Amino acid sequence: MLKNILKTQYSALKGGELGWANPDIYDDNFKAQLGKLEVGEYSAPFRSQFGWHVVQLMENRTADATEKSKQDRAYQILYNRKFAEEVENWLREIRDQAFIEIIAE
Repeated sequence: MLKNILKTQYSALKGGELGWANPDIYDDNFKAQLGKLEVGEYSAPFRSQFGWHVVQLMENRTADATEKSKQDRAYQILYNRKFAEEVENWLREIRDQAFIEIIAE
């Protein structure tokens, strides 16, 4: 099941634009406020763990099919694969460098 991807406004970065994002990435209270809004509607002021907010729901969509999203997903897949390889190499290197001497009593 696809989650709604929300476009919101009024953050400190990028002139208030949060861009397209899955609401699950936000603070629970922020997410709850977004869920109550209709397109174009502003929220009443509310508080999250990050401070006070007023949010306008600009648009809804069901999937993020932007080119940036595709690039981000491809990057994440490659990063995770490379990270796993590097962790395995690092562990192998540590094991190779380990020296254990057993001393008979």
